[in-house]
Amino acid sequence: MDAYRQHVEMMKEVFTHTFFEERREMGHDSAKPVFIFGMPRSGTTLTEQIINRHPRAAGVGELSFFTHQGQALSFGADKPGIFADNAQAMKEKDFKRISRKYLTLLDKLAPNTNRVADKMPHNFEHLWLVALLFPSATFIHCTREPVDCCISIYSKALGSEHRYNRSQSTLSQYFRLYRDLMEHWKSVLSVEIHEQSYEAMVSDQEGQSRALIAQTGLEWDDDCLEFYKGERQVRTFSKDQVRKPIYKTSLERWKRYEPHIAPLLDALGDLAPNR
Repeated sequence: MDAYRQHVEMMKEVFTHTFFEERREMGHDSAKPVFIFGMPRSGTTLTEQIINRHPRAAGVGELSFFTHQGQALSFGADKPGIFADNAQAMKEKDFKRISRKYLTLLDKLAPNTNRVADKMPHNFEHLWLVALLFPSATFIHCTREPVDCCISIYSKALGSEHRYNRSQSTLSQYFRLYRDLMEHWKSVLSVEIHEQSYEAMVSDQEGQSRALIAQTGLEWDDDCLEFYKGERQVRTFSKDQVRKPIYKTSLERWKRYEPHIAPLLDALGDLAPNR
């Protein structure tokens, strides 16, 4: 967790207002991409499926495109300084090349659509690049009550890339670093980030869904209320939930486990609910 903390601190130091101001207009003006990101189990699949039901939009699941772009720049390597140097060395031609490659991928996966939703949760780590590449895209940050989100993550057998999930304490520490990084992005990026609360969507499905679709620039369509009727195959842990209408049993789920999650609550600190 210390290595990841160093990466977050490095990104906060490197990706400043000045960094982005110096690289304005290096990306593509396409409004086609819709980036859905946040912690896993925060409602990203639900959000994607609502958009996917729109006749002029499509959801393409969790694309690893920006994960691979980050790896090519040495993001996640032992020495975060190498990644910082590589990011700062990128030229306009590099941004143009990557944006064209991504749009080509979207056209292949979802031809003849106005909007394409890429719901890779961990793209929150790569927002510096995504925002520079596609300043006219839609950015949707899915949020959920921290302890409920963490419990939902901890109860799933996530892949080896989710190393932060090895204990309640490391999961909470990672969650705090994610929140810290998101606060930084909101303070330095010039793109508008739409905050989509899972709890708000459960409480007011139509109102929240209308606001969500409006954020993409599309006209409202009533099919978006029936997200559970989507035909696209869902491969995430939410595949069963998004085939049913919205339900409220996942709210305040943490209370059922309170006697067993003291390390989680302690490490969350001020992000934990009042007990």
